[in-house]
Order: sequence, then C-alpha cells, then structure tokens
Amino acid sequence: VCVCVCMLLSLLLVAASNDDAACAAGRPIRWGIMGSGLISSDFVGALKALPADEAKVIAVGARSLEAAQAFATSLGVPKAHAGYEALANDPDVDVVYVGTVAQTHADCARIALAAGKPVLVEKPLAMNGEEAAELVALAKSRGLFLLEGMWTRFFPAVVKARELLEAGAIGEVVAVSADFGWPADPDGEHGRTVDPVSGGVGMDVAMYPVAHVLLAAGATPPARV
Repeated sequence: VCVCVCMLLSLLLVAASNDDAACAAGRPIRWGIMGSGLISSDFVGALKALPADEAKVIAVGARSLEAAQAFATSLGVPKAHAGYEALANDPDVDVVYVGTVAQTHADCARIALAAGKPVLVEKPLAMNGEEAAELVALAKSRGLFLLEGMWTRFFPAVVKARELLEAGAIGEVVAVSADFGWPADPDGEHGRTVDPVSGGVGMDVAMYPVAHVLLAAGATPPARV
C-alpha cells in the first residue's frame, strides 16, 4: 500500500511542480527526508521499492548530525544534514518529506516552502486550522506543491468509494458512523497516541474516521461531527 501511495505522489509532484528539471533531465525525483524516526524510515523503504527512474532518496536532515548519519547509513541515503534548514536548502533535493514529530510539522513545512521546495507533510499537516491555513497560503504564494500525507486517501478501495459517492451510486449520504482503533500500549511504542503535545488521540487515530466522514460529505462540510 505504501508503494502505491508513493507512486501516486510521484505522479502528483511531477504534474504539480513548476520545476520541470527532473523531467527534462530524465532523472528521478530526488527526495529529502526531514526526520530520522520510524515513520521516515518506513517512507524511505516505500520510495526505494519504486522503479529507480521514478524516485531517489538523496538526503536526510535531523536535529543532530549523528542522528542523520545513523539514519543515512542504515538506509543507504547518500547525504546527511545537521538541521532541517540545511536539508531544505540542499540544491540536490527536489522535494521534501516531513516525517518529524507532529508538533513540528508546520515549522518544518515552512522551512521547506521558504527554501522553494514542494512538500509532503506526514499527517497531521498542522496542529490547528490557523497553522494549516498559513501553510496553504504560503504554498500558493510561492507556487509550490503542498500535501498532507493522508495515505488512506490513496488506497485503491477509497479511490473507488469516492468515485461511487460522486456518481450517486448509494444515493444521498445523510449520516456516517465510523470507528477505528487497536490495542495500544500507552507506555510503549504508541505513547504518542495519548501525548497531548503531539495532538493525542484526535490527531493520531481519530482523524482517520473523521477523514472518511469528510470524504463522504464531499464539497459540503458535514453539519455535525
């Protein structure tokens, strides 16, 4: 599924980016990764599963050079940077993926956009609507691609569901009931799920069913969630 998502994102980036250098040069899109944690590692693994002429992970940036170098060594990434600004300003990076902790997503996205780079931001895009609106305005003002990495939106089944909804295959949607969860250890790897600093359950888990409610609602916001 991750590979499918990456392929779609690569196509979107080629279509949306104003920089056609990669296409003109006949080379793959070169990704820079912000963050050296598990989610960034998973994303790099998915990118590496794509054909070599489509995508290449060229660099990683982390809060410390040691963390970036360890990540680069373990995953075969050519370049490591100390700090996110250095990664964003790397001339060899075509597009930036933000895979840092949730509360830093907006700041990291701003850094990448300010450097003139298209950005894919791991969900959540931001911690509140004001931050999200600011990022969208900044991307529009600079003519840059900006996308929240809401990967379920790219699932083939979800794409088909959207087509059926838009075609009115089940009639008018008047209500949606959804739930999602799994056994989680708040003291272990799922600690972020209950960490209010990073948005807690609302940003890490509950946003999945809410996103599907919004999908069903289409262009009209639901009256109540």
